[in-house]
Amino acid sequence: MSAASVAAPLSGHMLLPVPRKMTARLCAVVLAGQAPILLFAAFGARALLGVQDPERAGLFFGVGLTLALACVVVAGLVRMRLGILLGWVIQIATLLSALALPAMLAVTFIFGGLWVVALVQGRKLDDLTYAYVTDGPQE
Repeated sequence: MSAASVAAPLSGHMLLPVPRKMTARLCAVVLAGQAPILLFAAFGARALLGVQDPERAGLFFGVGLTLALACVVVAGLVRMRLGILLGWVIQIATLLSALALPAMLAVTFIFGGLWVVALVQGRKLDDLTYAYVTDGPQE
């Protein structure tokens, strides 16, 4: 791998960087893992409200399904700064979904925490790769 094939150290804020290879990969993994959980939560919300209020149950299912699909789409966009920003929007929307289904608070803490870890550790991995490629192995 040449120094020209590895971008310079990341620019931007730690939690909203211009992503590089490992940052984008880790963020995509978090969103891809979050999508099925949100889909199952949408089915759960529909089942819980289906008997009492079928109209709201359909709305909750639609919102949950949309959020799960958004995770998949944004997982493909995390190579751009817009994708990172949309990832944050998904994390906030997941937090807001706890108003309808309180169990989503646990999902928010787990995947929100993983999202922050992916951003911070992805940046460190990218910086280490850049240093290794430009300076060579240190003995």
